[in-house]
Amino acid sequence: MGWARSNRVDSVAVIEQLPGGKARSGAVQELIVDWAGNEPEKAAAWVAGRPDSIESQFAIRNLANVWGRQDPASAEAWLALQPPSKIRDVGWQQLAQLRVGFDPLASLGMSAQITDEARRHKMTAIALEGLLWQNTAAAE
Repeated sequence: MGWARSNRVDSVAVIEQLPGGKARSGAVQELIVDWAGNEPEKAAAWVAGRPDSIESQFAIRNLANVWGRQDPASAEAWLALQPPSKIRDVGWQQLAQLRVGFDPLASLGMSAQITDEARRHKMTAIALEGLLWQNTAAAE
């Protein structure tokens, strides 16, 4: 991860020159995890400017995972400002998954932000299960 941390501008330039595939995808994910841990807003801006692709979906998942653990309110606020897209849906799904174990009601609200019907239904079901489990545990 040192190469990604030393100079992110150069790292982005190198990544942009790599051919598609595992090496490029791995480099993007390494960059995002490091960048999101230190400068999540800049990492988010870079991810938001990328075309919709599997690589970008993995990038937003990693961004949401790291940023959502560090500063969930900021991650949610940024994601709410993004235009509807598959990448945004993946981000909401990741944030909702992070919350389902300790705040399933918030997870349910995030699930409602997902525009893809199948993805939204799947995440809603997971959030409802978390809510049911939480209420069952509280009743015991």
